[in-house]
Amino acid sequence: MAGNKSKKVGKKQPVFDNPLEVTLSNGVRVNIRPVPPYLIDRIRGTVTLPKPPVIKVKTAWGGEEEWLNESDATYKAALELAEEAQAAKLWKAEFILGIEDEPPPDKEWTENLTAFGVEIPEDSKEKKLLWIETVLIAKGIDAWKLINAIRGAARPTKEEISELAESFRGDLSWLKAAAKEAEQS
Repeated sequence: MAGNKSKKVGKKQPVFDNPLEVTLSNGVRVNIRPVPPYLIDRIRGTVTLPKPPVIKVKTAWGGEEEWLNESDATYKAALELAEEAQAAKLWKAEFILGIEDEPPPDKEWTENLTAFGVEIPEDSKEKKLLWIETVLIAKGIDAWKLINAIRGAARPTKEEISELAESFRGDLSWLKAAAKEAEQS
């Protein structure tokens, strides 16, 4: 890799055999690991989404029915806030769990932050998140690179899809099409 000007920061915490490495806009290389999809589902489930209000609607035959009013402005505003909280929680979890590297010793990266009044959390996960958000992510595109790599690391490979296809009997055209799609991406 002659001529590669990217640099490595933090200490590596090995978790799985074949980590994906992402180079960010500031030249820092970061090791990525997959975050289990069922864990993501459980984290998503920790944020309660509001239920739409129920309205009573008169029917043409003189009866009454209850309908969910999903166009209610208060409900829509509450849903938007809950979805934002859910997305923030997911990104936080994906960054903390999906970035294999750990922050370097405090003095190396915290001095600039404390000089401007930023408090350094004691909790190791919160400290790691602060390091990711203030040191690793130099530009907005870096956040997207990291999230896409973390989410991509959890997707099955072409080989895994092909192996799965070989284990089934019957019409597998749908699975073979998925393998071909994975190969092209």
